[in-house]
Amino acid sequence: GSTEWKQVSHFYNSWESFSSCLSFAWADKYDPREADSRWVRRRIDDENKKARKVAKKERNEDIVNFVAFVKKRDPRVKAAREKAEQDKITKE
Repeated sequence: GSTEWKQVSHFYNSWESFSSCLSFAWADKYDPREADSRWVRRRIDDENKKARKVAKKERNEDIVNFVAFVKKRDPRVKAAREKAEQDKITKE
């Protein structure tokens, strides 16, 4: 590619630190509107919060793993790595 390494590096750095901004409400286990009391509703909210956190973590890990998969196969990254090794050898 004709893309500069600075741009490629910025692209991968931004995606490797990806964090979703979605609410993950579909991961909720219980409906708080069905709670009989305030105490039960709070417990439901706690359980739903845990479920959302797990779903968000899994989604973020999937995306970061996908980025690592693509980066490993990107010829621009390989070329930059080889160039860095060459520069290191020539400095010594």
